[in-house]
Amino acid sequence: MTRMNRLIFTIIPFGCLLGISGCGTSDIPSAKLWQDGAWVLYSQTRTDSESDPVQGTLKLSAVGKEILDGKPYYWLEIREDRQEGSVIITKFLAAEKQDFNPDQSFVFWDDVKRIIIQEGNNTPEEIPSQHLKRFAPSFIESGKAKRFGNVKDIDAPEITSLPEKTFTVGGTNLLCRGKRFNRTFISEVNLGFLHLQDTTESKTEYHASNSVPFGGIVKVTHESTTTTVNKLKPEETPKAPVHFENTMELRQYGTSGSVSQIIGEPVEKQILPFPFLKGGKPSS
Repeated sequence: MTRMNRLIFTIIPFGCLLGISGCGTSDIPSAKLWQDGAWVLYSQTRTDSESDPVQGTLKLSAVGKEILDGKPYYWLEIREDRQEGSVIITKFLAAEKQDFNPDQSFVFWDDVKRIIIQEGNNTPEEIPSQHLKRFAPSFIESGKAKRFGNVKDIDAPEITSLPEKTFTVGGTNLLCRGKRFNRTFISEVNLGFLHLQDTTESKTEYHASNSVPFGGIVKVTHESTTTTVNKLKPEETPKAPVHFENTMELRQYGTSGSVSQIIGEPVEKQILPFPFLKGGKPSS
């Protein structure tokens, strides 16, 4: 895949579904989490105490492959179609996360090299390399709960196995393992004159099948609460906690046929340096 120059993109109808039956029994999916062309389509309901509720669909696709320094990298694309009609596409070049474990987090990619974002019919914008952490995509968890990717666990997650459950997806029955886990973690940014620290508590239940690409998620409910403090001014009254909820259920999936849905040549995104100060917040 080239650097997005002279690319012509077409949209593959969701009807091009390749169903696969069966379900693995291991708790952690196999090392190969997807192949080029794979895709999954979810219905989604997301609520954030800082913004209006969002209903719609989320499609995740693998739309290209590159070899960098002898290592395979994939162009992955997250497309969100919201009920009110807006569309946001985030395309990013990343490697497969070799130690992916859904009991820890649903980030199954690693080492993001490039990010391109397109909102509606606007010109796609490429994120400068020095800001990649700020715009790192999120899948199920809230990206707002992670300060530029600087996350450290406080305690190991509390994990409970749930009864297996059968879901029918595209006419195929998937018998899926279930898990529930609770996490607490800290993320922060320290600029010397400003030191913000977030503490996030989250609860997640999911059912997964190894037959499904991208970590196998068939249904997930996730909620988290994040509290922020300014470490340089501990006497300040903290802001109200931010509560986030997300429910996603698989509608269709396939192992081939996906292509990018970004249209046009990207331009470099102009970014203000401090997103946590007034006027400097990055676009969602």
